[in-house]
Parts: sequence; structure tokens; C-alpha cells
Amino acid sequence: LDKLVENYNNDAIEDKRYVAQKTSKFIEDRLNLLAKELDDVENEVETFKKENNLIDIETEATIFRENASSFEKSSIENETKINIIKTLQQYVRQANVDVLLPANILSTEENASPLIEEYNQLVLLRTRQLKSAGPKNTVILQLEQKINALKENIEASLNQSLVNYNIVKKDLDAQRSLLTGKMAKVPTQEK
Repeated sequence: LDKLVENYNNDAIEDKRYVAQKTSKFIEDRLNLLAKELDDVENEVETFKKENNLIDIETEATIFRENASSFEKSSIENETKINIIKTLQQYVRQANVDVLLPANILSTEENASPLIEEYNQLVLLRTRQLKSAGPKNTVILQLEQKINALKENIEASLNQSLVNYNIVKKDLDAQRSLLTGKMAKVPTQEK
């Protein structure tokens, strides 16, 4: 009887071992199949990315966000320059020959900056000359002519700067629009 129980137990163990081996073989075969399918899908994704000039979606999205931030910064700087020029234009239009113009508020690359400095020097010279000469003095009248001519040059320079910054604004808006369109496509590309 003990031998019968032992044989029965050995058969049960052998059956379980056989089932475990078959289960293990099934799982191993299934994993190999899934690995092959996954490899095929990854190759298709790689091919798709190459054909569509895509890089890693997360990297591309990060680059788009950084560019958007850069465009936003440039846009704000440009808009600030536009507002400064508009304010300065209004101030210049209202200025008399005895009024100094605000200096150092424009960037050094602006053509109007040296003109404003020269204008202010002439206004200061006129003010000093008025202390010893009358308003109808020929020196004073010549200074006023120079001041007025310089004022017109400043206005023209500010107008040109405004045109230039508006062109930059349109370019930045177009680039932002293009970038926004690309960013909107990222979730679709990620599929």
C-alpha cells in the first residue's frame, strides 16, 4: 500500500512537472512572439519617424516649448520697444524748442539716440545763449532752425524704427503661429 501511495504521489508530481514544463514552454513561446511583434512595431515607428522627419516626441515637444518661450520673450521685448517709440514720438511732436527730450531710453542701435543727444545739446546751448541775447538774435534763430530740423530728423528716425519693429512683430507672430501649429500636431504624431 505504501508503494502504491508512493507511485501515486510520484505520478502526481510527474504530471505537475509535465504541466509546469508545458506552461513554461507556452509562456516562453508567447513572450518570444510578443517580443517579435513589439520589435516589428518599434521598427515601424522608427521608419515612420524617419519618413516624416520626426524625432522623439517628448524631445520635440520640449524644443517647441523652449522656442515658444523664446518667441514670447522676443515678442514682449519688441512690443516694449514699439510702445517706447510711440510714446517718444508723441513727446517729440509736442516739444517746443526749449524742451529737452528724454535721453537713454532707446537702445544704442537706434538711429534716433545720437540725434536726441545732439538735439538736447542744441537746446541747452540755446538756453545759455538766451541769457545774454534776445529771442530775435540771429544766433538764437539759427539755433532754433537747427533744433527744428533735428526734431524732424528725430521724428523720421522714430517713424522708421517703428516700421522696422512692426515688421519684426509680424515676423514673430508668423513664427509663433507656425510653432503653435507644430505643437498642436505633437499629440497626433505621438499616436
